[in-house]
Amino acid sequence: MVRSDSTGQPLRRAQVVLSPADASGSSLAQITDDKGKFSFPKVAPGTYSVTVQRDGYLKQTAGRIGAFKMPPIFLIQPGQDVGSFDFRMVPTGVVSGKVKFDDGEPAVNVTVQLYREYHRRGRHGWEAAASTRTNDLGEYRVHGLDPGSYYVAALYQAPQLPSNAEEQRRTDASGKPREELSYAVTFYPEVQKLADAVAVRVLPGGEIGSIDIFLTLVHTVRIHGRVISGLSGAIVEGPSITLRWNDAENTASVSAPVDVTFDKKHNFEIKGVTPGPYLIITTGSDNGKALSARTPISVGEADVEDQSIVIGPQQIWKGKIVVDGDESIKLPGIGVELQPRRATASPVRAYVEKNLEVSLPFQPQETYDLEVLNAPEDVYLEAVRVGRNDHLATGLEAEPGAEPQEMEVVLCTRGGKVLGRVVTAADSSVVATGASVLLIPDPPIGRSQAYKLTYADQYGNFLIHGVAPGNYIAVAWLDQPPCEVYNPDDLAACKGQGVKLAVSDEALESVQVVAR
Repeated sequence: MVRSDSTGQPLRRAQVVLSPADASGSSLAQITDDKGKFSFPKVAPGTYSVTVQRDGYLKQTAGRIGAFKMPPIFLIQPGQDVGSFDFRMVPTGVVSGKVKFDDGEPAVNVTVQLYREYHRRGRHGWEAAASTRTNDLGEYRVHGLDPGSYYVAALYQAPQLPSNAEEQRRTDASGKPREELSYAVTFYPEVQKLADAVAVRVLPGGEIGSIDIFLTLVHTVRIHGRVISGLSGAIVEGPSITLRWNDAENTASVSAPVDVTFDKKHNFEIKGVTPGPYLIITTGSDNGKALSARTPISVGEADVEDQSIVIGPQQIWKGKIVVDGDESIKLPGIGVELQPRRATASPVRAYVEKNLEVSLPFQPQETYDLEVLNAPEDVYLEAVRVGRNDHLATGLEAEPGAEPQEMEVVLCTRGGKVLGRVVTAADSSVVATGASVLLIPDPPIGRSQAYKLTYADQYGNFLIHGVAPGNYIAVAWLDQPPCEVYNPDDLAACKGQGVKLAVSDEALESVQVVAR
């Protein structure tokens, strides 16, 4: 049965999809009836997952049978009947309001964007969660939102000049351009920086209204410059330039919509920029070779003149795998992945060759954390050495054009183990079947590779292999995590909801965790 989590009422018209976990067979689908029920009478034995979707509710992949939460992937034995599957759908939220100019007129057809802050395995940033446009009354309404905190922005952009028109700036008596006052991107309630914005908290099924944004005239400047090829030294024609708001730690950014134009000599001009820290993302080509750069820039109260951006090709970082411990261990199918700390690059991965060497493409001026894929169960990543320095915690970064020194990826075969049992909060004698279990490194900063996620089996038991030595917090949950598990600032809350433990090389630690 599919029902509303808030009211308990059955939900008709929900789509239920039963999919084989190995993707070798066809999925089965059904729409719930007027009593919210579904049934798949002919299912081949195997491992499956279930996905339930319905308008106005969050997608659900975790069902319950009685008091037990089913794991995301479960096994159906020959002749087995799985009944009383209960899926409780959480309703989505809504944010609405108006966008107006300072004179009270509605801002028509302005994009309204909602951003969410995220923490993922040591990485922090903001991502665009939803967007819409204002109507003729300046009104907007964004629906289908997950519970959580959002930052709301009106992405106002001045109308572009006609293709045959040339801008004539206002000047003072001496002929110098006057200080520019213009409408710009504005965050709720009335600020130009994401760091100064007020978060809007959305509860499950809640509607938050009157989130009104007022556009006022603010001081803006222009950035002038050129893009130069790191290969030939020539000015690059027709590059792509985007501007992103950068945080003070240079670790996270979001796109800043601005107007970029080029003159006949291929010099660029970026208009309507408010003061603050930014990141300029530039791509182009030289003789058919793709080039790019990420350039931090701090914009003040005056126009930025003669900004030169040198773009270079993607580079290759070469390395080799070094084993600390049992050197006879087999490493079939092992891979290495570079995870960028910012959203301005994509993860890259490569699989290790027979000679234990690896080559990874990367973007200069990006910081990457290295992670190992498909490692044997008792192996953990011990170090990432470049020269005499270990970059496991600090990350890997190189400048454009610089040939990076070969890295050593050190794998230790003496990983620890954590054996545990998950019980329910209501009754410690009842196991929490299918509960999610996460080991959080304590402290987490610089230890993104040490997080370990698993699921409790039908008896509430779990076993985690290849744990790097150090202190951890074990937390467990059935539906939602009891704290922001990847947010270092929420570590105290995680400690209050979990269990502390210390793991050393080749040790076996036992723990009982309560699923909150």
